[in-house]
Amino acid sequence: MRVVQVTVPLLVEATVPPVVLAKLIFELNPNKPVSNQIKWGLISGTVYLLVFWLNNAGEWIAAVVGKGLNYIIQYPINMLSFILTTVGLFLLTLYAGYFSRKSIHRPDFSLGKIDLKKAGLIITALGMYLTFIFLLWLYFGTVGGWGVWYAWYLGHGYLDLWGLTLPFIGLCLIFTASTQNKDADKINKKRYTLTNKQVNFVLYLTQALGMIFYIIFSVAYDFPIPSTHILIAEPVYRNSLMVSGTLYFILILLTLGLSVIAYIKE
Repeated sequence: MRVVQVTVPLLVEATVPPVVLAKLIFELNPNKPVSNQIKWGLISGTVYLLVFWLNNAGEWIAAVVGKGLNYIIQYPINMLSFILTTVGLFLLTLYAGYFSRKSIHRPDFSLGKIDLKKAGLIITALGMYLTFIFLLWLYFGTVGGWGVWYAWYLGHGYLDLWGLTLPFIGLCLIFTASTQNKDADKINKKRYTLTNKQVNFVLYLTQALGMIFYIIFSVAYDFPIPSTHILIAEPVYRNSLMVSGTLYFILILLTLGLSVIAYIKE
């Protein structure tokens, strides 16, 4: 079990990302073709998702092996978290790989030809996963008792939880793509339904709530340093995180909904 939980994730994490990122850094040179920079940026993002999935899925599988199948069968919340982590993240990783490969192999591959909306959806989906899993813990606690998964996600996995802010970037990319394609859509007889002010207001509001959520989250983790004690279970922090986190997540969903209806046929 240690192979799935530790050996494979750490082996991949210690070898693949450094090589890919080193290549990306090498390509980030004014004298290098921009297409190469974009290519290795896409590859780096996909590799990061793969490592993220290996780490989290490995911990959840180890938790189930240690606690038994009843740990997810008898507790729907754990089952939901397990499926989102082992299956959901895997599918997102596969889609990111497909998206990157398809983008890179376009004959006219360039920054302007990348589908920013799809890129934004991938980034936003990862941030939503992290936020949703954390909200599950805030509302329901350590369902079924403390285990490897909760120790990982709330403790050792803390360094990855900066990803709670990923929708800040993803949502902007989605609407940037919509704005860029506005003129092209007129040819297809579509009408833009949201003004820039409305879009900016929704995005700023989402980011503001997300920032409040992340600040409270960071204080709860970082304020006790150098102690290893964290404050997220304290009522004042937990309640604040529940309110701000829930509103943040709802606004992400609302913003995604607005992006879907941003264009309608006349």
